[in-house]
Amino acid sequence: MFVDMRNRTTAVMIGISVCLMTYTGIRAYRLPFVHDEGVTYLLFLLNGASSLMDCYSANNHFLNTILMYCSSKLFGNSELALRLPNVLFHAVFMLAVFLFIRRRFSNPVLFISAFLVLNMNPFVLDFFSLARGYGIAMALMMLGIFFFMRGMRKEDRGHRDILAAFWCAGFAAFANLSFLNFLAGILGAYLLADALVRSRRDKNSGLAGIVRQVAAGTDFFYKHIILMLLVLIPVGLNLYKEKALYYGGQSGFWRDTVVSLITSAGYNCSCLPVYVAVIKVLVVFVIVLVVSILALQLMGKLRRGSMDLLLVSLIASVTAAVVLFQHFVFGTPYPIDRTAFHFLLYFGVMCILLAEYFLSSGRTIVRTAAACLLVSLAVGATWHTGKNVNLDHSLVWKYDADIKDMIKDVESDLYQHGGLRKIKFGINWLFEPSINYYYAVKRPTWLPIVTRDGIKGEYDYYYVRPDDREELLKKSVEIVREYPITGNILARKRK
Repeated sequence: MFVDMRNRTTAVMIGISVCLMTYTGIRAYRLPFVHDEGVTYLLFLLNGASSLMDCYSANNHFLNTILMYCSSKLFGNSELALRLPNVLFHAVFMLAVFLFIRRRFSNPVLFISAFLVLNMNPFVLDFFSLARGYGIAMALMMLGIFFFMRGMRKEDRGHRDILAAFWCAGFAAFANLSFLNFLAGILGAYLLADALVRSRRDKNSGLAGIVRQVAAGTDFFYKHIILMLLVLIPVGLNLYKEKALYYGGQSGFWRDTVVSLITSAGYNCSCLPVYVAVIKVLVVFVIVLVVSILALQLMGKLRRGSMDLLLVSLIASVTAAVVLFQHFVFGTPYPIDRTAFHFLLYFGVMCILLAEYFLSSGRTIVRTAAACLLVSLAVGATWHTGKNVNLDHSLVWKYDADIKDMIKDVESDLYQHGGLRKIKFGINWLFEPSINYYYAVKRPTWLPIVTRDGIKGEYDYYYVRPDDREELLKKSVEIVREYPITGNILARKRK
């Protein structure tokens, strides 16, 4: 009976994973190439392997760029071919989630609920369908958290697992430099946890003795960390020197990082202000609950504790401290939306660990409440994701949703008005990388290389944002089409 139930649960998990992979795969095939993808292709892939490691722009997510290049050599330069690495790493992410929760929940409903909580978010799913480094980095981060927790649970500090965790964190930072904060978090968490364990074992060592013992305990990994930093730190410093680390906020960690993540995770929610308010309360509740449990645990007032909850709290705390340090010392902006993905994953992992903690309670009412809350989170996440399923746009670069349709419309309009000919094309600067990607790959005879000069000159066709309408209508133009998803406007010069 138990084996049969486990097989059914596995079948359900595989079914969910296949559905999610199918969704991100179809989107990778259908979605137009967006602004940042176009920049990566034009700057770092178009000129061949010699440009792959150029580090003058934060747009170059190195591991992603290298994998895009390899995929293009095997499968061509189509949208799906260039996005294929992220689609494949979606499978790695789901495998990492499965490994993380595998031994935590014996009840099939709770097991599947935990899987859904960590996988069902439309904002996260966006980045497994795009040729950016965030999807790859999230998969490696989740895998790193699994290895780290498994290694720290072992009596002999599972060196292989901890090394695997550090290397996952290092490659995550190589996939997207914002995940360097996660590498710092996981390293800091190891040192702090090791110091805590040693201080409890040997209460007479004193602070200096504990520090010496912790330093001695790094002999199996410090060379690996130094090697990673020798690659990553020069890249970060060069981007800082080039003033390329400009994306982010200046208002504060809560308002910029936390609230921007909540808003982005809300996606196209029709009641976004209510959603944001509810999730803010949930975030505060989870943080207070975690801090309370850990404080009581460290003071010895709880009969049972959660080492994993302590570890992920340490990782998140060190990561936040590093972000604050970077802001106040180097003036770098607070990470927002996609550059703060690691905090979104920390929150999901904390929710799962809290559920596991309370499900092991000796009180039936506590176990029941924990189970109900976990299932409710899973249902809510699944419903929210289902409501935001789409095959035409991503949240951050929604303005690029009509690029392919627009190119077809211009070509069709040219056929109707004298045939194909080379045109002058005025555009809003945001569309330049995407249009030039299609120029480079498709080579339509009528399409010119577009610039970021705007629409102040005279052009045969114009493609602009809704905000440009007033300026556009000052010209002698005819509207060809207004696109419903974005509100973008395609117009031709009136004859």
